[in-house]
Amino acid sequence: MNADYTKSRAMHVVPVDPAVRSTFTSVRDQLLDFGFAVLQFPQEAAPTAAIASLAEHLGLGDPYVPRLYRQTSGFSAALASIQHSDGTDHPGFATRSGQPWHVDGTLEDIGAIRTSVLYCVRAALSGGHTHLFNAVSAFHALKKADPGAARVLLDPSVLRRVSTILSEEEWNDGPAFHEDADGSCLNRFSEGATARWIAPKGKGEELERALSFLRARSEEKTYSASIRLQTGQCLVFRNDQVSHSREEYVDDPKSPRKLVRALFEQAPVWKKQ
Repeated sequence: MNADYTKSRAMHVVPVDPAVRSTFTSVRDQLLDFGFAVLQFPQEAAPTAAIASLAEHLGLGDPYVPRLYRQTSGFSAALASIQHSDGTDHPGFATRSGQPWHVDGTLEDIGAIRTSVLYCVRAALSGGHTHLFNAVSAFHALKKADPGAARVLLDPSVLRRVSTILSEEEWNDGPAFHEDADGSCLNRFSEGATARWIAPKGKGEELERALSFLRARSEEKTYSASIRLQTGQCLVFRNDQVSHSREEYVDDPKSPRKLVRALFEQAPVWKKQ
């Protein structure tokens, strides 16, 4: 997925009729080419119905509840509500603050959650953009520019993902990227409070070069996209290839921002009619 996000087609919003399978053809093409797609459902569509339709047509199976959330009853729903709330202490779901680059599934192994879906029930008054970083493409560029630095990111314990929910002291060590024998690549690039970078012995300089390279690429329009979902729009992206972040936002008190998130262990599969 060496996609260029400056191409106008990358930001195409796909109008969807949930009852017609063929309308998902463009969704398939967007996912194959860019690792993400934005869909526009009829505004009267309920989030549960829209996500179920998307999952059916793309062969995603049932929503997956990450390991950490299975241990915390307040966040164990298959469809998670992302909305500001003073009554919960989830650092991402319940706040209006920005969120740094990450992949969903803090404690999962790399590639365990293949697909993420965000459905917009109500947009924020301002802000709240979702940013996408084509980390796999940036990693391929790093391999060409600095192979030694790129190898460090394949180390099996270079990146520790740390839980920040309910003061749980749990973590999962793993690589930032993983390459399969068939040439496919998995991504786990994350920053902020959930990420701890651990340089292999004697490889501190290489790790710093690698991170500087990726951070610079994440600021370039070739590798990054910014999306502000509107009511009835749904963002589906390859969580195993694309890292994402969130811009802080301001709510309309009478109509606060609300998204519904679903995670899937399966990658999208196009089923011919």
